Amino acid sequence: MSTRHGRPWNPSSVRTILVNPRYAGHAVYQGTTNGKQGTWEALVEDDVFRLVEAKLADPRRKTQQGTDRKHLGAGLFECKKCETKLRSWSGNRYRCPNGCLTRAQQHIDNLVRKTIRERLARPDLAELITPAESDKTKSASEEVKRLAKRLERIEADYDAELIDGRRYKVSSQKVMAELAEARLTQARLSTRHAAASTLVAADPVAAFDSAPLMIRRNVVDALCVVKVAPTPRGRKTFDPESVAIEWREDQD
Repeated sequence: MSTRHGRPWNPSSVRTILVNPRYAGHAVYQGTTNGKQGTWEALVEDDVFRLVEAKLADPRRKTQQGTDRKHLGAGLFECKKCETKLRSWSGNRYRCPNGCLTRAQQHIDNLVRKTIRERLARPDLAELITPAESDKTKSASEEVKRLAKRLERIEADYDAELIDGRRYKVSSQKVMAELAEARLTQARLSTRHAAASTLVAADPVAAFDSAPLMIRRNVVDALCVVKVAPTPRGRKTFDPESVAIEWREDQD
């Protein structure tokens, strides 16, 4: 787990810190950052603040409504048919916002928890965890910086009237799309940090069972993608084959 001044982060306070620009050393006036650096010491590095900000701004997260964060898979599990994030629905059900499916949560959650617990019990777990300073993490960070500088150059060329408005629009939109994707990749790798206390625990299974819901969600997201398929109308028995658990490429 990340530390500062020798003290471990309290997981319950991490999100509060990372969504408040003051903790990254950014000056705020009337609720909005003013582009100036504060005179105080930042509690979190700017790169970390930016990548978490990008993850929270991911439009795929905005399918969540109301009590979604009270359920393991709402806003996390995907519809296998259209790959949209599932929402929590009345009657303890998951629902695809595009209408592809409505499924009871209990059996799906139980299957995912059982599968994750089995994966956490494997002796090779520690070897498969991407370190905080891995080549993948560094590469993702470098790509974000490269694209951000490229966007700055496009804006500078436009300001200097080296390119016209049409070329500026086409070029900037392309780079902004690539930058957003690169930030999401960087943010997904950072999810491992939130899940680290569970993944490296002496007993990962027990740590997972006792962890707060948001940490359990982070563990699931760090290890796999859960895709839920529609089932025939009127079917009363649960079909485990209707839930695909796809391990991340470095977790199989």
